[in-house]
Amino acid sequence: MYMMKLKPKDKIFMITMAGLISKEEGSRLLNDAKKVLITFNAAEYYFVINTVELKASAQDALEVMQKCLGLFASLPFIKQINITPRSALLKS
Repeated sequence: MYMMKLKPKDKIFMITMAGLISKEEGSRLLNDAKKVLITFNAAEYYFVINTVELKASAQDALEVMQKCLGLFASLPFIKQINITPRSALLKS
């Protein structure tokens, strides 16, 4: 599951990913992101990706997920912020 939000007032483009991402869902994410990304100037926005609830995805989804991440990394956002789960080993 993924959710995409564009917050023009705050200049934030945010994607939250949770659960398992299939190859088909990864392809939808890539297509949806391309549609949204042409509606604003990335150089004026912060990009936030939240993967705290993301589970390990299927092997066949890795290629499309790499394309998604490559697309986001190639854009000139003011800053890219990754919200990731904390390792259980790091908890005190």
